[in-house]
Amino acid sequence: MACAARLDSGAVLGKLQVHRVETLRQYMEHIEDLMEARVPLWYRGAGVSSQPMVPSLYRHPTITSAGELMALERRILQRFRERSVPYQPVAGMRETDWELLFLMQHFGVPTRLLDWTENPYIGLFFALTSAPFDYATNAGHDDACVWVLRPAEWNAQALVDISYADGILSIGAGPLDSYAPTSDSQYMRVAPVAMYGLHNSPRIVAQRGVFTIFGKDTNPIEQIYDAGEYPADVLVKLELPAEVLGTLRESLFAIGVTDSVVYPDLGGLAVELKRYFGYQV
Repeated sequence: MACAARLDSGAVLGKLQVHRVETLRQYMEHIEDLMEARVPLWYRGAGVSSQPMVPSLYRHPTITSAGELMALERRILQRFRERSVPYQPVAGMRETDWELLFLMQHFGVPTRLLDWTENPYIGLFFALTSAPFDYATNAGHDDACVWVLRPAEWNAQALVDISYADGILSIGAGPLDSYAPTSDSQYMRVAPVAMYGLHNSPRIVAQRGVFTIFGKDTNPIEQIYDAGEYPADVLVKLELPAEVLGTLRESLFAIGVTDSVVYPDLGGLAVELKRYFGYQV
Protein backbone atom coordinates (compact mmCIF):
# COMPACT_ATOMS: atom_id res chain seq x y z
CA MET A 1 0.00 0.00 0.00
CA ALA A 2 1.30 3.50 -0.86
CA CYS A 3 2.38 5.49 2.16
CA ALA A 4 1.34 9.11 2.64
CA ALA A 5 3.74 11.83 1.54
CA ARG A 6 5.52 13.74 4.31
CA LEU A 7 5.02 17.47 3.69
CA ASP A 8 6.05 20.49 5.67
CA SER A 9 3.02 22.08 3.98
CA GLY A 10 1.08 21.17 0.87
CA ALA A 11 -0.90 18.29 -0.57
CA VAL A 12 -0.40 14.55 -0.28
CA LEU A 13 0.78 12.93 -3.50
CA GLY A 14 0.59 9.16 -3.17
CA LYS A 15 3.74 7.77 -1.61
CA LEU A 16 5.90 10.62 -2.91
CA GLN A 17 7.54 12.67 -0.15
CA VAL A 18 7.26 16.41 -0.86
CA HIS A 19 9.01 18.99 1.32
CA ARG A 20 8.46 22.73 1.14
CA VAL A 21 11.75 24.66 1.13
CA GLU A 22 11.91 28.43 1.64
CA THR A 23 15.57 29.11 2.51
CA LEU A 24 18.98 27.79 1.53
CA ARG A 25 19.42 26.55 5.09
CA GLN A 26 16.21 24.51 4.90
CA TYR A 27 17.29 23.10 1.55
CA MET A 28 20.59 21.84 2.91
CA GLU A 29 18.94 20.51 6.07
CA HIS A 30 16.72 18.30 3.91
CA ILE A 31 19.72 17.19 1.83
CA GLU A 32 21.67 16.35 4.99
CA ASP A 33 18.73 14.31 6.28
CA LEU A 34 18.67 12.34 3.02
CA MET A 35 22.44 11.88 3.18
CA GLU A 36 22.15 10.06 6.49
CA ALA A 37 21.48 6.84 4.59
CA ARG A 38 25.02 7.15 3.12
CA VAL A 39 23.97 6.19 -0.40
CA PRO A 40 24.53 8.18 -3.61
CA LEU A 41 22.04 10.97 -4.25
CA TRP A 42 21.26 12.67 -7.56
CA TYR A 43 19.46 15.97 -8.10
CA ARG A 44 17.36 17.41 -10.91
CA GLY A 45 16.15 21.00 -10.81
CA ALA A 46 12.92 22.03 -12.53
CA GLY A 47 11.87 25.64 -13.01
CA VAL A 48 8.19 24.64 -12.93
CA SER A 49 7.29 22.17 -10.22
CA SER A 50 4.40 20.66 -12.16
CA GLN A 51 6.56 19.87 -15.21
CA PRO A 52 6.64 16.07 -15.70
CA MET A 53 10.01 14.33 -15.74
CA VAL A 54 9.98 12.78 -19.17
CA PRO A 55 12.85 12.84 -21.69
CA SER A 56 12.74 15.11 -24.72
CA LEU A 57 12.29 12.23 -27.20
CA TYR A 58 9.01 11.32 -25.49
CA ARG A 59 7.62 14.87 -25.77
CA HIS A 60 6.83 14.57 -29.47
CA PRO A 61 3.45 16.22 -30.23
CA THR A 62 2.04 13.38 -32.33
CA ILE A 63 4.24 10.28 -31.93
CA THR A 64 3.43 8.61 -28.61
CA SER A 65 3.85 4.83 -28.85
CA ALA A 66 7.09 3.33 -27.60
CA GLY A 67 7.79 1.44 -30.84
CA GLU A 68 7.37 4.52 -33.00
CA LEU A 69 9.50 6.61 -30.65
CA MET A 70 12.32 4.07 -30.78
CA ALA A 71 12.18 4.14 -34.58
CA LEU A 72 12.22 7.94 -34.47
CA GLU A 73 15.30 7.89 -32.24
CA ARG A 74 17.16 5.70 -34.73
CA ARG A 75 16.30 8.12 -37.55
CA ILE A 76 17.40 11.14 -35.52
CA LEU A 77 20.65 9.41 -34.55
CA GLN A 78 21.42 8.51 -38.15
CA ARG A 79 20.69 12.04 -39.38
CA PHE A 80 22.86 13.50 -36.60
CA ARG A 81 25.68 11.09 -37.47
CA GLU A 82 25.54 12.17 -41.11
CA ARG A 83 25.31 15.90 -40.54
CA SER A 84 27.41 16.57 -37.44
CA VAL A 85 30.76 15.62 -38.98
CA PRO A 86 31.69 19.13 -40.25
CA TYR A 87 31.11 20.60 -36.78
CA GLN A 88 33.34 18.19 -34.88
CA PRO A 89 37.14 18.47 -34.62
CA VAL A 90 38.78 15.46 -36.29
CA ALA A 91 40.64 14.54 -33.11
CA GLY A 92 37.38 14.43 -31.17
CA MET A 93 35.15 12.56 -33.59
CA ARG A 94 32.35 10.66 -31.86
CA GLU A 95 32.00 7.22 -33.39
CA THR A 96 29.92 5.01 -31.13
CA ASP A 97 26.16 5.25 -30.72
CA TRP A 98 26.57 6.08 -27.02
CA GLU A 99 29.03 8.90 -27.77
CA LEU A 100 26.65 10.37 -30.30
CA LEU A 101 23.71 10.04 -27.91
CA PHE A 102 25.42 12.06 -25.18
CA LEU A 103 26.61 14.64 -27.69
CA MET A 104 23.03 14.96 -28.95
CA GLN A 105 21.78 15.43 -25.38
CA HIS A 106 24.38 18.13 -24.77
CA PHE A 107 23.15 20.17 -27.72
CA GLY A 108 19.44 19.68 -27.14
CA VAL A 109 18.63 17.03 -29.75
CA PRO A 110 15.75 14.81 -28.51
CA THR A 111 16.94 11.67 -26.67
CA ARG A 112 15.73 9.20 -24.01
CA LEU A 113 18.11 10.76 -21.47
CA LEU A 114 17.19 12.90 -18.48
CA ASP A 115 19.95 15.07 -16.96
CA TRP A 116 20.74 14.84 -13.24
CA THR A 117 23.66 16.09 -11.17
CA GLU A 118 25.59 14.67 -8.23
CA ASN A 119 25.84 18.19 -6.73
CA PRO A 120 22.83 19.49 -4.73
CA TYR A 121 23.79 23.12 -5.35
CA ILE A 122 23.91 22.57 -9.11
CA GLY A 123 20.46 20.99 -8.97
CA LEU A 124 19.17 24.03 -7.08
CA PHE A 125 20.86 26.38 -9.57
CA PHE A 126 19.04 24.79 -12.49
CA ALA A 127 15.70 25.00 -10.69
CA LEU A 128 16.12 28.67 -9.81
CA THR A 129 17.59 29.90 -13.09
CA SER A 130 15.14 28.03 -15.34
CA ALA A 131 12.08 29.25 -13.43
CA PRO A 132 9.89 31.88 -15.18
CA PHE A 133 10.76 34.97 -13.14
CA ASP A 134 9.18 38.35 -12.37
CA TYR A 135 12.00 40.83 -11.80
CA ALA A 136 9.59 43.50 -10.54
CA THR A 137 8.51 41.38 -7.57
CA ASN A 138 11.71 39.29 -7.24
CA ALA A 139 9.57 36.15 -7.34
CA GLY A 140 8.74 33.31 -9.70
CA HIS A 141 5.55 32.89 -11.66
CA ASP A 142 5.25 29.26 -10.52
CA ASP A 143 6.69 27.04 -7.83
CA ALA A 144 9.98 25.36 -8.79
CA CYS A 145 11.46 22.16 -7.35
CA VAL A 146 14.48 19.93 -6.99
CA TRP A 147 13.98 16.18 -7.37
CA VAL A 148 16.27 13.90 -5.34
CA LEU A 149 16.90 10.34 -6.54
CA ARG A 150 18.67 7.39 -4.93
CA PRO A 151 20.02 5.92 -8.17
CA ALA A 152 21.43 2.64 -6.86
CA GLU A 153 18.20 1.75 -5.08
CA TRP A 154 16.19 2.79 -8.11
CA ASN A 155 18.21 0.42 -10.32
CA ALA A 156 17.82 -2.44 -7.87
CA GLN A 157 14.03 -2.25 -8.25
CA ALA A 158 14.00 -1.40 -11.97
CA LEU A 159 16.14 -4.51 -12.60
CA VAL A 160 14.68 -6.67 -9.85
CA ASP A 161 13.89 -9.47 -12.29
CA ILE A 162 17.63 -10.09 -12.76
CA SER A 163 18.46 -9.46 -9.06
CA TYR A 164 20.71 -6.54 -10.01
CA ALA A 165 22.68 -5.24 -7.03
CA ASP A 166 25.69 -3.46 -8.56
CA GLY A 167 24.43 0.10 -8.18
CA ILE A 168 24.71 2.72 -10.91
CA LEU A 169 25.22 1.46 -14.44
CA SER A 170 28.10 2.37 -16.73
CA ILE A 171 28.37 1.94 -20.49
CA GLY A 172 29.46 -1.62 -21.19
CA ALA A 173 27.40 -3.09 -18.35
CA GLY A 174 25.21 -5.95 -19.57
CA PRO A 175 21.87 -4.58 -18.33
CA LEU A 176 22.42 -1.46 -20.45
CA ASP A 177 22.67 -3.39 -23.71
CA SER A 178 18.94 -3.28 -24.38
CA TYR A 179 18.90 0.50 -23.83
CA ALA A 180 21.54 1.18 -26.50
CA PRO A 181 20.35 3.72 -29.10
CA THR A 182 20.24 1.27 -32.00
CA SER A 183 19.17 -1.84 -30.10
CA ASP A 184 16.06 -3.73 -31.18
CA SER A 185 13.17 -2.01 -29.39
CA GLN A 186 11.45 -5.39 -29.07
CA TYR A 187 14.05 -6.38 -26.47
CA MET A 188 14.37 -3.03 -24.72
CA ARG A 189 13.56 -3.10 -21.02
CA VAL A 190 10.55 -1.17 -19.69
CA ALA A 191 11.70 0.94 -16.74
CA PRO A 192 14.22 3.80 -16.83
CA VAL A 193 17.59 3.18 -15.18
CA ALA A 194 20.30 5.40 -13.69
CA MET A 195 23.65 5.52 -15.49
CA TYR A 196 26.91 7.40 -15.68
CA GLY A 197 27.44 9.19 -18.97
CA LEU A 198 30.44 10.14 -21.06
CA HIS A 199 32.20 13.31 -19.93
CA ASN A 200 32.54 14.60 -23.48
CA SER A 201 32.14 18.29 -22.68
CA PRO A 202 33.55 20.65 -20.00
CA ARG A 203 30.00 21.52 -18.96
CA ILE A 204 29.14 17.91 -18.06
CA VAL A 205 32.30 17.78 -15.92
CA ALA A 206 31.56 21.08 -14.16
CA GLN A 207 27.94 20.13 -13.57
CA ARG A 208 28.78 16.62 -12.27
CA GLY A 209 26.35 15.38 -14.88
CA VAL A 210 24.71 11.95 -14.60
CA PHE A 211 21.66 10.52 -16.34
CA THR A 212 18.62 8.32 -16.35
CA ILE A 213 17.83 6.62 -19.64
CA PHE A 214 14.28 5.57 -20.39
CA GLY A 215 13.06 2.26 -21.74
CA LYS A 216 9.66 1.40 -23.20
CA ASP A 217 7.64 3.08 -20.47
CA THR A 218 6.88 6.58 -21.79
CA ASN A 219 5.31 7.83 -18.54
CA PRO A 220 7.09 10.47 -16.42
CA ILE A 221 9.51 8.97 -13.93
CA GLU A 222 7.47 10.20 -10.96
CA GLN A 223 4.43 8.28 -12.26
CA ILE A 224 6.57 5.19 -12.80
CA TYR A 225 7.77 5.55 -9.22
CA ASP A 226 4.29 5.97 -7.76
CA ALA A 227 2.89 3.03 -9.73
CA GLY A 228 5.78 0.69 -8.97
CA GLU A 229 7.18 -1.04 -5.91
CA TYR A 230 10.13 1.31 -5.39
CA PRO A 231 11.30 2.12 -1.85
CA ALA A 232 9.28 4.95 -0.32
CA ASP A 233 12.16 7.45 -0.29
CA VAL A 234 13.96 6.51 -3.51
CA LEU A 235 12.47 9.67 -5.10
CA VAL A 236 11.84 12.85 -3.09
CA LYS A 237 10.60 16.29 -4.19
CA LEU A 238 11.85 19.52 -2.62
CA GLU A 239 9.33 22.20 -3.59
CA LEU A 240 10.43 25.84 -3.86
CA PRO A 241 7.52 28.32 -3.51
CA ALA A 242 7.32 30.99 -6.21
CA GLU A 243 7.46 33.87 -3.71
CA VAL A 244 10.91 32.89 -2.36
CA LEU A 245 12.71 32.12 -5.63
CA GLY A 246 14.33 35.56 -5.75
CA THR A 247 15.83 35.37 -2.26
CA LEU A 248 16.90 31.78 -2.86
CA ARG A 249 18.70 32.85 -6.05
CA GLU A 250 20.48 35.63 -4.20
CA SER A 251 21.59 33.24 -1.46
CA LEU A 252 22.87 30.68 -3.96
CA PHE A 253 24.80 33.27 -5.99
CA ALA A 254 26.25 34.71 -2.76
CA ILE A 255 27.95 31.40 -1.88
CA GLY A 256 29.55 31.26 -5.33
CA VAL A 257 27.23 28.97 -7.29
CA THR A 258 27.00 31.19 -10.37
CA ASP A 259 26.71 30.87 -14.14
CA SER A 260 30.46 30.78 -14.83
CA VAL A 261 30.83 27.90 -12.35
CA VAL A 262 28.02 25.84 -13.87
CA TYR A 263 28.90 26.85 -17.45
CA PRO A 264 32.72 27.19 -17.41
CA ASP A 265 33.07 29.08 -20.69
CA LEU A 266 32.64 32.58 -22.10
CA GLY A 267 28.90 32.04 -22.49
CA GLY A 268 28.55 31.31 -18.78
CA LEU A 269 30.70 34.31 -17.84
CA ALA A 270 28.62 36.58 -20.09
CA VAL A 271 25.37 35.55 -18.38
CA GLU A 272 26.95 35.93 -14.95
CA LEU A 273 28.07 39.48 -15.76
CA LYS A 274 24.60 40.38 -16.97
CA ARG A 275 23.11 39.16 -13.71
CA TYR A 276 25.78 40.92 -11.63
CA PHE A 277 25.17 44.30 -13.24
CA GLY A 278 21.41 44.10 -12.91
CA TYR A 279 20.26 42.97 -16.34
CA GLN A 280 17.40 40.51 -16.77
CA VAL A 281 18.51 37.04 -17.85
